[in-house]
Amino acid sequence: MRDQLHALGRSPADQAPAGTFARDVLSRLLTALSWASSQLKGNTNSRLDTERLITFGQAAEGKGALETQMVLNHKQAIEYLVGDSQHAHLSTDTVLALHAFLSDGLMADPMACGRLRSRAVEIGGSVYLPVALAFIDVPQAAYVDAMIGVYELNRVELLRDVLAAMVRNGEAASAAAIGTRVPDTVAPDDRKHFIELVLEEFKALHPGNAVRFGIRTLELEAWRGKTR
Repeated sequence: MRDQLHALGRSPADQAPAGTFARDVLSRLLTALSWASSQLKGNTNSRLDTERLITFGQAAEGKGALETQMVLNHKQAIEYLVGDSQHAHLSTDTVLALHAFLSDGLMADPMACGRLRSRAVEIGGSVYLPVALAFIDVPQAAYVDAMIGVYELNRVELLRDVLAAMVRNGEAASAAAIGTRVPDTVAPDDRKHFIELVLEEFKALHPGNAVRFGIRTLELEAWRGKTR
């Protein structure tokens, strides 16, 4: 009887592979926090829409590119925090990194991602005038469309890997150098557009947003020293 009760009382988690519980918690956190935070910003994706986008990469029908981008940005920011315990504390680098993740593709000026804001802003539908470090309402731009295009193709890692590899190898940001790193899986008709996108990202690259590409500050500084 003791053996039987012991078997019945054992937690199923004991038989699960290592990290199963942590991955389950993270999965729920990604959906719940991304949905709740996006809702506060006026995002109209339902919780189910958010879960499908995060889990399967399926954008909900009828939703704008900005709403999809916003949810994916939250996912990346949360993964950055939980992926390394060193990120889970209040510091200048962490705040700038989170801003870079959350504002990626949502700012009219890509250089503003990961930096303190220097422009005054207003809140639509309100007479309240916030201090000049609040989020600014931005129109949909070609930069956003390009980034969403990469997401829709499920090749977000391509842009990241090309930038990171060139920085670590000390290669100058030129169309010719980028072209040598574009894999054959990119359709010929898309190669020119992709190269232009990478060049734009290089122009906007700075210590505050380099973390989005897995580039450390020291690596970025070393690259700048070699390519000046």
